[in-house]
Amino acid sequence: MRVGPNGEQKRWTYFGEGSEGIVYLGKASGAPGLGGKVKFNQPIPVINRIDKGKPRHVVEPFTAGDNTFLKHLALYLLDKHFLQLKEYTTSHIPIPLGSYRLGYYYKPARGGESFCWEISVIEKYEREDGTEGFGPSAQHLTLAEFSHCAALYDKYGLDIRSDICESDDGRSAKNICLVGDDNSPEVLQTLTLPATWKRIDFGPFSLPFKPEIFTAGIEASSAGLLATLGARDAGILTLYADYLRHNPLMNNNPNLPKKLIGDLRALVGDWRRAMAGWIREDS
Repeated sequence: MRVGPNGEQKRWTYFGEGSEGIVYLGKASGAPGLGGKVKFNQPIPVINRIDKGKPRHVVEPFTAGDNTFLKHLALYLLDKHFLQLKEYTTSHIPIPLGSYRLGYYYKPARGGESFCWEISVIEKYEREDGTEGFGPSAQHLTLAEFSHCAALYDKYGLDIRSDICESDDGRSAKNICLVGDDNSPEVLQTLTLPATWKRIDFGPFSLPFKPEIFTAGIEASSAGLLATLGARDAGILTLYADYLRHNPLMNNNPNLPKKLIGDLRALVGDWRRAMAGWIREDS
């Protein structure tokens, strides 16, 4: 039994791990993070992702967990932006919840990663003697909305195509949670998996990030972001882009403006308090 971020007792169950992090699943009634602790209206399932080894990409005053949370939040807000523009039909990024020194929390994605990018179908072929035969043939499956979604994130330097196949054979999926049957009659007929998927694992190696492209993309789309997201959420993306622009890991500038950090922390805190009011177990 462990004590959660707001003093509640809870159990963390080992859920899996990769090269960058270890993941635990539990239930929590709140979470710490930028802007302070927030309390949810009801206990909800929570993923606790802990960085492995020495923290990377740490820029004071933000921790390793804060930085991964901010990247995840940027993906989530852009997902909301794309949905408002009707670029696709369903959310593809889980909800980030909070952070701490070596990790962060987010809402689990429904479904599982145990689907295949290939399926075996029976096809007709011609034998050497000219007669017809039937045999298995491997067919690649596509994921509905994935290519278009990935192209949208490319414009902001975020590569959601990265690290989505197991390295042993390239046929088994990972870091994408899919709701649905990959052997359904519709999939067999169309060779297309449903759009009910979410990308997970936003570590620096699993999901590469080019901050210079992100900052340029946010600047170019600032008016559109304000129209779809409103002042607070568009402001978070703008301040995060400014933070990356001043980030010494990006341009060797050791001086992060204190007002920038304070404003970003305050807006993210406002977002997290609002999120804590509407999030539910079935969100």
